[in-house]
Amino acid sequence: MNDKPSQRENQWLKTTKCKHGHNYLAHPGCVKDYKPPKILLIDLEVTPTLGWVYEKYETNVLRVEKQWQIMCFSWKWLGQKRIYWMRAEETDMNVALKLKELLNKADWVVGHNGDRFDIKKTNARLLIHGISPPNAYKTLDTLKMARKYFALFSNKLGDIGEVLGYNNKELSHSDLWYDCLNEDKQAWKKMRKYNNYDVELLEKILLRLEPWAKKIR
Repeated sequence: MNDKPSQRENQWLKTTKCKHGHNYLAHPGCVKDYKPPKILLIDLEVTPTLGWVYEKYETNVLRVEKQWQIMCFSWKWLGQKRIYWMRAEETDMNVALKLKELLNKADWVVGHNGDRFDIKKTNARLLIHGISPPNAYKTLDTLKMARKYFALFSNKLGDIGEVLGYNNKELSHSDLWYDCLNEDKQAWKKMRKYNNYDVELLEKILLRLEPWAKKIR
């Protein structure tokens, strides 16, 4: 029997740091204490802001009737099969609290355009609801990874999935958000499917892109 580490295992031992800040080749005794990071994948869907404008392309809003909020989100833990989904109730307080609970458990949080959108939108709703910040975590943004390491034709999540051989992102019709806000049950079923598929595709793309960034291994 050959107990010699494989090339991939050797790479992991070289690039993964132990609790003392060394790689596992320098501190092989720390391998037994290693705990794999908990990696959370999320995708938020938010409502549009309701306001009054003069023209379709007029950028000045005369009056805001209702600001955006999180309408629903999907999430899963990397390597686990189940995808979870939650929608907002009367307000998005329940969603904000659930997001904080998940962020408190995560070592890494992954999203496509997550740093600019999902994370900041979450922070905004926590702030508005008077909820304290979550514990510290690291982020990995697959949009940034795609832009940094590749020159793809398009960096949209669905387009990346398609060029990598996965089924294209579930298509949404332009009225889906509007229909959900008007409590159309069929629209909400489509929204859940759409939202969940984004997270499923996000995980596949992460696993293809991450070896180039070598962030979470």
